[in-house]
Amino acid sequence: MREKLAEAVAANVDRAENGKPTPIYGYWATVTNTMNKAHPRSLALRVNAGAWVNRGYFCNSAMIKTGDNVVPDPSIIAYPAFKAALLALVESFDATYCSAYPLQIMDLWSQETNVYLGWMSYVAPRFASLITPPPTAIAERTSQGGLLLSATQDTFRVDNPAHLAAAQDILKALAPFEALPWPPDATPE
Repeated sequence: MREKLAEAVAANVDRAENGKPTPIYGYWATVTNTMNKAHPRSLALRVNAGAWVNRGYFCNSAMIKTGDNVVPDPSIIAYPAFKAALLALVESFDATYCSAYPLQIMDLWSQETNVYLGWMSYVAPRFASLITPPPTAIAERTSQGGLLLSATQDTFRVDNPAHLAAAQDILKALAPFEALPWPPDATPE
């Protein structure tokens, strides 16, 4: 796929009637390592970056998710790897918000919010001061001042009550960020 990646991206760029790219909504990319979403080693990565229109989503965000209805393989879906990948996304795309989560946790998401329950949640430096990390979370500051909150250093399991409780505490702590006018990273008009 590497040899055809540039061609695939170019073929899927939104274009105006005159054929020119229309970056107003930013750039969206999704990559998966398998079409079998129920595989223990299934991973998906999505990035939205560079939007300059005020819409109901982040202008810069990223997510990493595991397979659907399957126990993740801890040999690849491990805290050090996911943390490193999440922080690389944050740095590469100047993300306002970034999260990592198992796909099964989406069943517990509220459709009325923009920030969701997850294994790891990152908030950009300009919003990090709004968040008081809960004692159940692993809280780390990036060198740029962003805040990374993790529910566990183990591979996250939705069926583990301690993991889920820590994730819920993190979501509650993110409430001041969620309460900002949406999207919080929009360019002022």
